[in-house]
Amino acid sequence: TGHLVKACYKLNRKNEQRGSPPREVGLLNKPQEANGLAVKDVNECFSPFLSSGWVTLTEDASDPVPVTILRDTGASQTLILENVLPFCEDSSTGVSVLLTGLNAEPVPHKVHKIYLSCDLVQGTFDVAVCSTLPVAGITLLLGNDIAGGKVTP
Repeated sequence: TGHLVKACYKLNRKNEQRGSPPREVGLLNKPQEANGLAVKDVNECFSPFLSSGWVTLTEDASDPVPVTILRDTGASQTLILENVLPFCEDSSTGVSVLLTGLNAEPVPHKVHKIYLSCDLVQGTFDVAVCSTLPVAGITLLLGNDIAGGKVTP
């Protein structure tokens, strides 16, 4: 019996180790905290770059999930929190990207296809799935890979 390409451990490891340079984004190892309490509100200094949108796993899905989006012109890869959608084998692209965190250690993150609709872009895109994002209170960090030169709507 065989297995799906998406589930091939050997191929996934090969994709993670390809010679392409890691994409640069600032990642945190743990959710941000202030005085021992989790920070849930977005810092107001980001407000010019915040927007709302919605995501689904497919364009024709009837259950859109709202997202708080931070447009990050310093990110070459779009990121989404892992708990936003029920990511599965069907949404997986079968590859991972290496993301460079604040400690400059490249870390592999699985890439999934999502449908994103917001004021800047609309369509099906590949995004890296992360357990945390570098800014508290956001659920999707919109990078240059999707938004290109668009900064604000």
